[in-house]
Amino acid sequence: MLRWIVLLSLYSIVIAWLLPQFPSEFHKSRKVVVPEDATYSCQNINFQAAQYQFNEALNITPPELTWRNVSQFAQQLRRFVGNSTNNFLTTCYYRTRFYKQLGATYSSCINRYYLLTQLKAGDNPTAAFEYPDLWSQLDFACNAGLQFAIADWYKLQSTKSHDAVENCTRSFFNNSTFNGPDQFCAALPTYLTCLTTHYLSIVDPTDVVGAWYWCEEARVVFNYDCPTTRCYVGANATFFQ
Repeated sequence: MLRWIVLLSLYSIVIAWLLPQFPSEFHKSRKVVVPEDATYSCQNINFQAAQYQFNEALNITPPELTWRNVSQFAQQLRRFVGNSTNNFLTTCYYRTRFYKQLGATYSSCINRYYLLTQLKAGDNPTAAFEYPDLWSQLDFACNAGLQFAIADWYKLQSTKSHDAVENCTRSFFNNSTFNGPDQFCAALPTYLTCLTTHYLSIVDPTDVVGAWYWCEEARVVFNYDCPTTRCYVGANATFFQ
């Protein structure tokens, strides 16, 4: 059986490392299918303990912050990670410890549908989307993207403050109508192309690998809804889906 719930936000996305957080005024209504008969193996006590230890290790305060406080958590994590490559590597180390502590329950705990079932009165339902998205991006940066992130760290970090990056984001929402995943995913390649074009034309026209990282780090946030979208970046900044 499926249960339909309507969120006030289409998709509240945290672009934690390089890209800006999408402005809340652009979030649209969206129906989300929650499987009523789904089972989850997440153990809340262990989940909370793993989050507490991660927060404490990275000086995120208060350490009691959980997925329900994802905005505060993401803001502090973003600031810590962006400070230096050492902080980035430290974050990756504790991300691995967080993952290992949750073990087989990781995919249940870091799951939008499980978190939606845990909502309490007064909770912001978009946190159930923002929190898994944050970990998806961190997983990419600390695994497939690790080598590239370290090699281009300061270049990639400095790019996040460019006005063009925010303009790509605003254009994505201003020029798109999101009534469901089909419309959302159809508009995504244009957004990613905008980002990679900016990187290659302004930041470094020869750094195709850096442009791919830039594109892929943004793409993984959308992976749950648009799993077939991929980044293929060449010297001409062409994006293919």
